[in-house]
Amino acid sequence: SFSPNGKWLVFSSKANSPYTQLFLTHIDEGGNSSPAVLLEHLTSQDRAANIPEFVNTTPTAITKIHEDFLNDYSFVRAANEFFKAGDFANAEQQCMKALELNPDNVEAHCTLAYALEHNGKFQESVNHLLKAIQLEPQRVDARYNLGQAMARQGKLNEAIEHFSVVLKHEPEHNKVHGSLGSILLAKGAIQEATVHLLEAIRIDPDNAEAHYSIALAMAGRHKLDEALLHYEKAVELRPGIDISPALHYGLAMNYGEARRFREAEQSAQKALDLARTAGDKAFEREIAKWLEIYKGLNSSGKTRDKK
Repeated sequence: SFSPNGKWLVFSSKANSPYTQLFLTHIDEGGNSSPAVLLEHLTSQDRAANIPEFVNTTPTAITKIHEDFLNDYSFVRAANEFFKAGDFANAEQQCMKALELNPDNVEAHCTLAYALEHNGKFQESVNHLLKAIQLEPQRVDARYNLGQAMARQGKLNEAIEHFSVVLKHEPEHNKVHGSLGSILLAKGAIQEATVHLLEAIRIDPDNAEAHYSIALAMAGRHKLDEALLHYEKAVELRPGIDISPALHYGLAMNYGEARRFREAEQSAQKALDLARTAGDKAFEREIAKWLEIYKGLNSSGKTRDKK
């Protein structure tokens, strides 16, 4: 931008910084410019200076320029950048600034909730997610994260409610089908759980969690071959997923019903080891009882084979 008398030129440049800075040069009568001078006192280090203009007035006419461009969404954008960089403390601070300007900014509540969760402030995170869906009931990401939070707290009915809202708006949401299926399985609704888990696998055939949960569901429905098929696929996709004593206990029961006592004994032993790792004493005793039964049946079967 040229000054009103045409003798000065101000321009912005990123020569020294990722943010544009202002530079001033003088133009003489021959059209030659002087070396540009950085006007560093006119911009902050973390701000960009774009489209500068001269104002034809006295030096004392402007005492302060109000930064009206800094609204709540400016702070939310900053928070999102901090979040992407893994700086959750600064993301939290920027969201709080946004909410000071606009307490009803749904995006700020959601981003703040995710930052708070990473900072270990779980109940505060839930509170902001609840505020977000109060302001915007159909907000899918807030509903999904609330469902996950409720599931972790053992509030299964509330988790189901939030996941169901998500599926109304995004029927192909693979993670929700998987999570909903696992919750229904925990509640004993095996057939309904199976529907959602199969849908999760249809959408994403490599969903290891869904395969593992289906294996548990199929074992509960006494479908051994299908249970083994999904179990093997889950372990192939993610070997570390295999930590459920209930699944191996179910497989042991299925093997026992099929009179495959050697496999029943092996599965019961695996279930017992996992139950001990989990510290589930009551389940340990139940599994240990059946393990002894299958050991006896397996041993007597071997004796008959020798005879």
